[in-house]
Amino acid sequence: MTLSPKIIPYFLSFLRLRLIALRSSLLSLRWYFITLRSWLFFLRSWLLSLQSWLLDLLYPKSCISCQKDGEILCASCFRKIQKMNVQECPVCRRRSRGGLVCHPFCKKFTSLDALIVSSLYQKNGILSKALHLFKYRFSEELGPILSSLLIDAFRANFSFSSTQFHWIIVPIPLHSHRLRWRGFNQSAILAKHVSSSLLLPFFPLLKRIRDGPSHALLSRKERMIAFDSVFEIDQSVLHNADASTLSMPSAPQCKHYSVLSKYVILVDDVATTLSTLNAASHALKSAGVEKVCGLVLGRGSFHSKKP
Repeated sequence: MTLSPKIIPYFLSFLRLRLIALRSSLLSLRWYFITLRSWLFFLRSWLLSLQSWLLDLLYPKSCISCQKDGEILCASCFRKIQKMNVQECPVCRRRSRGGLVCHPFCKKFTSLDALIVSSLYQKNGILSKALHLFKYRFSEELGPILSSLLIDAFRANFSFSSTQFHWIIVPIPLHSHRLRWRGFNQSAILAKHVSSSLLLPFFPLLKRIRDGPSHALLSRKERMIAFDSVFEIDQSVLHNADASTLSMPSAPQCKHYSVLSKYVILVDDVATTLSTLNAASHALKSAGVEKVCGLVLGRGSFHSKKP
């Protein structure tokens, strides 16, 4: 079937009108989808708010110390956490400015250059309860509260002078199995808050290559053995170790930038025998890091649960 030359212009006009109508229908359909998507986002937000409200109604938040409703750690109890006004050598526990390792003899027993402890750590104290809730009951909302203690302690005991851009923040990593079970790394959460406040790059440079039982179940000697060669540099991260991989914009934009030439602030929650921090610090220095400063919430006293 062939079209008459007289009909072709009318046919093209008809086809053009149909295409315009189809385009209009598609635009209307797109608008409906956008509206539906907006309503779904609104509904999701409303359901999450409802869930939060119901949880607060059925299981109201109360302060872990005074049981006051409304906050997981009220401001009054938070102020009761006793801060470390005087830092100590991490090895001999003698008074030391900025928590520096005070004597060449002490340096034989640690890979750390310094250890800054934010608060006094007492069994069944407020900080101990907060940390237990933070680590073992998956209460991530305590992260900003606890990290503020680290930030205050670091600012009170450390001066960058002209070396600020030489420092990076590195968290103590969890083994992948434990990370999947817990759902988050408490040290990484603390380290990210510290990084954001101090304007220093956060860089998860370490990975844990061996997992083991909980620290609380081990004797002092078993802890020392368990943490032998437990950390190594994460090569998948290190291969991208240039300024673009760092999370803070203050990183130097140089072609041959190497994160291993930096100084490291190693963040963890609690230090007891220093076995974790020593193993992590040793791995970092073996890879070329020059200085490592530990930053922890508390320094626990070791009490073996074994006879």
